[in-house]
Amino acid sequence: MPIGINGSGTITGISVGGLPDGIIVPSELSTGGPSWDSSSNLTVAGNLNATLTGSQGTNGYVRLPNGVYLQWGTAGASTGGITTSFPIAFPTACWGVVCINTNQPNPPAPSASYTRTNFTLTVNAGSPTCSWFAYGN
Repeated sequence: MPIGINGSGTITGISVGGLPDGIIVPSELSTGGPSWDSSSNLTVAGNLNATLTGSQGTNGYVRLPNGVYLQWGTAGASTGGITTSFPIAFPTACWGVVCINTNQPNPPAPSASYTRTNFTLTVNAGSPTCSWFAYGN
């Protein structure tokens, strides 16, 4: 059975008998304490959206409840490399950057080197615009 979350803060599709001991609920969700109903649904008082933060736009990011950051945007690339700052620095580390050349019929594949604050896109020919996606914590 799939697990679902509805807008009122109810998580459905979890069997009470199948849960491990020591379930941890983030403090911002536990106002009033979680409770189980007779249909094995977990209800948590508070706003479930409170744990997602981010910035929408062409270049943006989202912080997931587990501390993982997803970031995206567009950037230039060149044979000499073009360095672009992330919308927000990763607190600990960037785990990877995926890039796609978006404006040439036979695009050279961009390569990326990265730190927790920026990345550099390099191609073997041309000066394309690339769409990128980065992830880390």
